[in-house]
Amino acid sequence: MTYGKYTTGGGSSLPFKKKKIFANKIVDTVINQTSTIVWQDLCRMNLNKKLTKMSILNVGSGTEAIAFKKLGAKEVSLYDLSHNNIKKTKNYSKKK
Repeated sequence: MTYGKYTTGGGSSLPFKKKKIFANKIVDTVINQTSTIVWQDLCRMNLNKKLTKMSILNVGSGTEAIAFKKLGAKEVSLYDLSHNNIKKTKNYSKKK
């Protein structure tokens, strides 16, 4: 995602007072809210109709990567410095 003019960033508007929800595992509430944010951002950039043809590179916690896949992206790659975040993302994806 391009942050700034077109987007708000993945976790910036999640409805949680404390972001501790990210500490142990990824939950559906976070993915659903992130999916809404990602979809709104894609619509603002007029990219929503092209998503099924797009390959996405996500650098971050993995919640946006899951959201892009859920919304129908052709391919999603995730890079993160935290092995724990990658593990959490893989575990969540296996359940779905």
